Amino acid sequence: DVKPEETYFDRDVEKAFMKASAELFKTKTKPSLLISSQNGNMYTPSVYGCLASLIAEHTASQLAGQRIGVFSYGSGFAATLYSLRVTQDHTPGEFRLAFVLQCVI
Repeated sequence: DVKPEETYFDRDVEKAFMKASAELFKTKTKPSLLISSQNGNMYTPSVYGCLASLIAEHTASQLAGQRIGVFSYGSGFAATLYSLRVTQDHTPGEFRLAFVLQCVI
């Protein structure tokens, strides 16, 4: 019986959503925050710092065959979205990021 606009600043609703999404955040987002959490905020290199963090937090075999979505936006109407596909290199334990798609929106 609560209108959605009445929940926008409701701390209890926010806490409920944080709790409900905690496991998904832990597996999908937290690994990309290593450098930011140790270095602080970055402006231009933040998306690449997050990508480096994700790579540092996983082994090559954990990332092999996975896709990584990279999204960055700045002020105004400029944004970039691209996908990386991780491929296993011929050298055990090493991997490469293969460029798959880039689009500017």
